[in-house]
Amino acid sequence: KFPSQVLGIAEQIRFAKKCQAAITNNELDLLKGELMSQLESYTSEEIIPVDNRSAVLNSKLKTLIMDIIHMISIVTLLIEKGVKDIKACEWQKQLKYKLDAGKCRVQ
Repeated sequence: KFPSQVLGIAEQIRFAKKCQAAITNNELDLLKGELMSQLESYTSEEIIPVDNRSAVLNSKLKTLIMDIIHMISIVTLLIEKGVKDIKACEWQKQLKYKLDAGKCRVQ
């Protein structure tokens, strides 16, 4: 339904917002659990390519899976480093997408 780039950016915006809230509320473990559940859900899906549309869906799903794995690695790093503040270097050096006044911004 959506181009994969738009879908990917939307997920990145959502992740940055949720991760920032998890850092602030000391809930990184909960966020990691959510991401692991989401990964399990995505990897349990099987799209059998019968036409071009299903091949595109399969490609989008693979991209989302790779993005989720990367998000889990970021959260794991933040947990290991004991990040409790959004100003911590480990969080600040991450590429983050955010929606600001209706425009996508990269930090």
